[in-house]
Amino acid sequence: MEEVSLDDFAVEELVSLDNFSGDGKKHTVNKFTYPILLVSYLMAPLCWGYVATFMGAMTLKEFFYTLADPVLYIFLALQIALPTITFFLYKKQVEEYKPSSEGEKHLNRCVLIFELASILLPVICALMLPFLYTSRYYARGLSWAAFLGKSPFFFMLIILTGITFVFSAFPYILFLQSVEHSISWLPYKAKYQTFSLVSRSVTIAIFVLTGMALIVFAAFLVPANRLLPDAQLVLRVFPVVTLCVVMDVFDFFISIRDVRMNVHAIAEQANQLSMRNYTSEPVPVTLRCELGDLINYMNSFSDTMSDLLIGFKNSIIVSNGNAKELSLNMDKALSSVMEITKNIQAVHSAMEEQAKGVQGANASANQIMGRIRDLNSSVELQSSAVSETSASVDEMVANIRRMTEVLHQNSQVVNSLGEASDEGRNSVRGAVKIARDIISQSASLMEASSVIQNIASQTNLLAMNAAIESAHAGEVGKGFAVVADEIRKLAEQSARQSKSIRDNLKGLSKAIRNVSDSTIEVQKKFDIIYNLAATVREQETVIMQAMNEQANGNQQVLDAMAEISEATLSVKDGSKEMLRGGEQVVQEMGVLNSVTEKIDKQMDSMTESIGMIKEAVQKVTESSTKNQIDLNSLGEIIGSFTLSKQ
Repeated sequence: MEEVSLDDFAVEELVSLDNFSGDGKKHTVNKFTYPILLVSYLMAPLCWGYVATFMGAMTLKEFFYTLADPVLYIFLALQIALPTITFFLYKKQVEEYKPSSEGEKHLNRCVLIFELASILLPVICALMLPFLYTSRYYARGLSWAAFLGKSPFFFMLIILTGITFVFSAFPYILFLQSVEHSISWLPYKAKYQTFSLVSRSVTIAIFVLTGMALIVFAAFLVPANRLLPDAQLVLRVFPVVTLCVVMDVFDFFISIRDVRMNVHAIAEQANQLSMRNYTSEPVPVTLRCELGDLINYMNSFSDTMSDLLIGFKNSIIVSNGNAKELSLNMDKALSSVMEITKNIQAVHSAMEEQAKGVQGANASANQIMGRIRDLNSSVELQSSAVSETSASVDEMVANIRRMTEVLHQNSQVVNSLGEASDEGRNSVRGAVKIARDIISQSASLMEASSVIQNIASQTNLLAMNAAIESAHAGEVGKGFAVVADEIRKLAEQSARQSKSIRDNLKGLSKAIRNVSDSTIEVQKKFDIIYNLAATVREQETVIMQAMNEQANGNQQVLDAMAEISEATLSVKDGSKEMLRGGEQVVQEMGVLNSVTEKIDKQMDSMTESIGMIKEAVQKVTESSTKNQIDLNSLGEIIGSFTLSKQ
């Protein structure tokens, strides 16, 4: 209970603040600072006479008579004025303080000057008192009996110095504590230190021990005391020494108690930090020495660790959220990769079907080329037959002319005419058969052209589907989109070539029909010639008329044969053109087959790449899950700290 009351006294009485603020409000000093400072100035002039009287240096009457000098009170007023002036100057600086770097520097310098002045000026005043008392002693003609007519100057110098050191130390310690406690809100740095912890203790020890020694020594400077027996002198000095020892112990206790309070505050904060509690308020710097530096370091460590842990906590929260989002995104990415894999597999299957279709189309094109080559051979045979027929007709006309000129050779001419008519009829029949074969083969070519157009249409549709799937695949499907576009162009080119072949086949079919019709007409004419030749023997009387009619018929045959020859040449040219077109179709189908094989290989490569991407996504998902577990574990550790900021 006694220690609590002392702490309460120190905190509530000596350290109480009229106003306390760190955010621009008015500051002021402790209300006890000025009275304590005033006591430290007046301790020596108020106490030295009683100590000197108790030690036998003078009587109470002599002491009171000495105090009856007005000059002494003038000096006493000066001693009161000095602490008053310094205190109010200091108070003004405190009240005018504005939080800033320059303001902190200025006020810290003022505190340092105020504390140093408050220790030097009382000592200077105490050292001036012996000179003042001695001068007034002789000026007033005083004579202290104990000095046996000798000068008391040296005694007064020693006793005043000793009393100042011993008795003024106590109020000065309280004053120093009051000042430093009242400005705990002012940021403190080591360069503004007034006394270090060691220098405080050493200075107090030197002052009190030196003061006690001076007071004891002063007793021996009194001539009357030196005449006393040693035992009596000791009895006279012992109470004063006892009082000095008590004062010295109390000075040390007050000084050490303040240190203990600061150490206790540091230990309490360290204990809170060790218990992971960072919500405690910063420890105020109430001792501007190494302990103040330690408190600053402790407060800075607490703030830094609190900010660091809060940053860790917030980062863990953000990282945990990012990890969850990454996990969700990776799941979505994995699903997308699976979907892309399915689409690629579907495209791969479609490409395999397309490859089969292209191979079938290529086989069909080769078959069509074979038929076109057969057609070309048939057309060449037809052309030869038409040439032979034309020669036979020319030969027949020549024979008829000879028959007209040489009637007497009628029988031979008729026989020759019969044979020629029979050969012409057989040739015409062959030509009709060839024409019908050409028409049949042209129909097959028409069907082949339809097949090519169907293949081109399916290829175009497949290219369109491939382009759509590549668009869905995004960046992965760009290369496939280019291939799909080339397939589409090739399909369009195949469709155009097929249409050209179809148009040519239609023209060829029409021409062949004309040839067939003309050949049938020729066949009918040859039948007439054959019948006329058979009956020419019976109608020799009208042979000239028949010859004339035959001559007209031969002219018509010549015209028809000219048309047949011209049509045959057109069919031959069309056949060659169809042959070239068919070869181009075969070539393009070969290119299409090669492109399809390349696409199939690229699809295999894309499937392997997607598999690698899938494995990478799965590894990233596993890493993200492990990272999230580690973050949760670290979050639990950080969560065990109690932080002031949330």
